[in-house]
Amino acid sequence: MNKRCRQAAVLAALGLVVPVTQASSGDAGRQLDPLVITPERDAQPLSQTLNRVDVIDNDDIQRRSAEDAGQLLRRLPGVDVARLGGSGQQSSVFIRGANSQHTLVLLDGVSMNPGTSGQAALQSMHPVFLDRVEVLRGPAASLYGSDAIGGTVNLVTARPEAGVYGLAGGGYGRYGREEQYGGLSASDGQAYLSARGLRQRADGFPAREGAQDDSAFSNDAGQFRAGFAAGDASVDLYHYQAEGAAEYADFMLAPTEQDFRNAVTRLSTSYRHDGWLESRVVASRFRDDLQQVDSADFLRTERYSLDWQNDLTVAPGQVLSLGAQTAWQDVSAESFGTAYGVQERNNGYYLQHRADLGRHQLRVAARYVDHASFDGRYTGDFAYGYWLLPELQLHGAVGSAYRAPDVTQRFGFGANPDLDPERSLSGEAGVRWLPGEAHRVEFALFQNDIKDLIDYDLSADQNRNLDRARIRGAELAYRYQAQDWLFGASAVIQDARDRDAGERLLRRARRSGQLELAYDFGQVTLGGEWELVGPRPDVGGVEVAGYGLVNVGASWRASDSLTVRLNVDNLLDKDHTVVDGYNTPGQAAFLSARWEPRLR
Repeated sequence: MNKRCRQAAVLAALGLVVPVTQASSGDAGRQLDPLVITPERDAQPLSQTLNRVDVIDNDDIQRRSAEDAGQLLRRLPGVDVARLGGSGQQSSVFIRGANSQHTLVLLDGVSMNPGTSGQAALQSMHPVFLDRVEVLRGPAASLYGSDAIGGTVNLVTARPEAGVYGLAGGGYGRYGREEQYGGLSASDGQAYLSARGLRQRADGFPAREGAQDDSAFSNDAGQFRAGFAAGDASVDLYHYQAEGAAEYADFMLAPTEQDFRNAVTRLSTSYRHDGWLESRVVASRFRDDLQQVDSADFLRTERYSLDWQNDLTVAPGQVLSLGAQTAWQDVSAESFGTAYGVQERNNGYYLQHRADLGRHQLRVAARYVDHASFDGRYTGDFAYGYWLLPELQLHGAVGSAYRAPDVTQRFGFGANPDLDPERSLSGEAGVRWLPGEAHRVEFALFQNDIKDLIDYDLSADQNRNLDRARIRGAELAYRYQAQDWLFGASAVIQDARDRDAGERLLRRARRSGQLELAYDFGQVTLGGEWELVGPRPDVGGVEVAGYGLVNVGASWRASDSLTVRLNVDNLLDKDHTVVDGYNTPGQAAFLSARWEPRLR
């Protein structure tokens, strides 16, 4: 990225270039201040949260026509997504410079991090199943347990609207990308039922540099939901499943293939008593399978969880949350002829107190974890916000988190069953400015100190708790959203460094930014964005060059229920590298249509 590009990104991020259209009311305010559930495990307006939270709403999801959830996250500055090739290839997410295993991925609150590698299969989650994505930056171990050191990604699905609706759509694009999906939903305002199915295919391109064969991808997925609400009680049953195959190139550049299957089943019940107590029980099952086609190697995680949360209104504006979680998981694997596995049960107990006292906001949370393979662990966090003016808030937070070693680190390659959990202590200070319903400005400084980082010790041929890391940075974001205009600009500067070796952590950009602009002409909407990513260190001392990508899109609302879209990613066909040694897509157009008729 040259000096001129960096200057343009900084100017835009500072909000020096903004649309001059007057703000509209109503919808603009709701779009900029949606209800979010991830920061405190309960619905609240985004403006009332005490942490930095990014929301990718349903309009954003449909406008971008991304092929997986990882591609949605890629466009958030400070969220580095390293994909090893094209469609269906392994994706790693780094939030605020922490390791990819330090990102907790949830599907409606259910963890999708497998016990084998710790990285959720975002590459097989298609956005057609999502209503929005909430990205909580910073630790969340007090509420969610292990893995939430750098941040939490919550993939949120939607409940059906009142009425009977159909859904049909699909699209075709470069690299043989094609998808078809359909669904049906019905609701009378209390009981509801819905189902969706997806067929996704891509011929792809050679995943690794020097490989000759294209890396194809196939994914067949579906979801089902049923439930009802009667008075103060509700029940919701949800099931999601995806299975398919991903081709890739091995270390010798020979083509190979692996089959995958991911599934989440969730049963949630809730009851509200006299307006002062709400009790929720969530039972879930998570399954993650990966099987090599040309060998006996496999990875498998099966986890059953039970979560009981009680929210008590103890005084006006004050809520006390008490909860308990238990999880039993069976993890097994075979790698290069070595088989290993473990069965374990983990229990967690948490509490949180939230207070909204006029200009003052306060949150205190703590958790105790009784882990079957480690000593008991305590985590906690404290956050405070003060509204200096009705539209200007100062806020700060400090929190601890941990991550238990996964089964592969303990019993697979470099096996070390005596590994300790990784630990972190982080802090954040920020400003939130809401100068009118259509504008939102946020600025935050953050630091995260991580101890006992797990790394492979070449001299000992073993995984060990070797490193300490310190990550410091600043985030600035501006968003304007009115009836016709949308404009966004954001920038992140961070330094993620191994404190023992003094070197930067791999695959984290020191600078990144984004510009986004869209205008609705009525039936036609035009938009575009500019992604800016700075240089990043990679394996073997390689410094991967920074890049800037221009993506554009247009949509035509042919009717109230039919929309046709054309998206072109990497419009300028820029040659760029995300992970050293792996190819990335060039200019790629995707033409799609979505039909959502109301049948009753």
